[in-house]
Amino acid sequence: MDPRIPLTRLVAMTLAVATSTVACDESSVVEIEQAVPANGVLTTPPGGDIGFTLGTADGLSDIAVVNPDGTGLTKLTNTPGLEELMGGWSSDGSKILFTRGDPATQISQVWVMNADGTGQTELTSGPGFRIAPYYSPNDNRIVFMKFPDFSSTADIWVANANGSNETNITNHPAQDGCPRWSPVDNRILFSSDRAGGTGQDAYVMQADGSGVTQLTFVRGTELCPSWSPDGQQIAYGQVGNQNPGVYIMDDDGSGATRIYANGFAVQPSYSPDGNWLTFHRWHGGALDVYIVRTDGSGATPVTRLRERALNPNWSPF
Repeated sequence: MDPRIPLTRLVAMTLAVATSTVACDESSVVEIEQAVPANGVLTTPPGGDIGFTLGTADGLSDIAVVNPDGTGLTKLTNTPGLEELMGGWSSDGSKILFTRGDPATQISQVWVMNADGTGQTELTSGPGFRIAPYYSPNDNRIVFMKFPDFSSTADIWVANANGSNETNITNHPAQDGCPRWSPVDNRILFSSDRAGGTGQDAYVMQADGSGVTQLTFVRGTELCPSWSPDGQQIAYGQVGNQNPGVYIMDDDGSGATRIYANGFAVQPSYSPDGNWLTFHRWHGGALDVYIVRTDGSGATPVTRLRERALNPNWSPF
């Protein structure tokens, strides 16, 4: 994957898994090795399932969960011919938001299901390709990015938790994506190229679209920023410059520190205790889910699959 690709295409590749050339074999979905780092000592992260997008043999994707130590991989959806992309968890960890659609029609909807895959319910309707849905802190609203079609840029939209009253809160000609609602207040993180230049930056705004504030200003792309559980820090993946990796900064954009510096690593998500991150990494033609402590130690692959494993999101419990 070329990290210089504009976000319009990067989102489609990184979030929608549109152009992977990784060989897929449906029979190998559950053939996962124990995730052991190079020193041979298995790290012991906190509990809580990691939900993620799992590539399928037809080149599309389903939703799966896995334990942070790499055990217990379980597919929650199985819809040949449709593409499903992981979103966020409810605040109590009982529900998962995801999107389901057909890339050929350029239409996808936000869905919700129980954490065990039961009770799958469509929330939104109408045209547009929706990606990356996340709950508000009290679970009564959702935020997501939405492409009118693949030739257009995306905006950030909010809706009620039942999918009603979809509202465009950015309505900007730039590419806005990867929204994350703060776990403690009404702020929403997102990535955007509205500053111009060759890449995207991390931004924050209020849930009504007001108070847009740029948080990062470096050359390259700061992709898919994510909140810590207390809302005081932000993790993000940086690509497209001389210092790629996973970074952590304060919620005002200060104090950015690179904690993981190995290749194309993006879309971090915090563990329930805030001491670990999960992210996906492009390496050797494959996409896998990793974990790392927030101090940069203990980097460990969670998945080692022939399928693409990406868009990880750690359950809050």
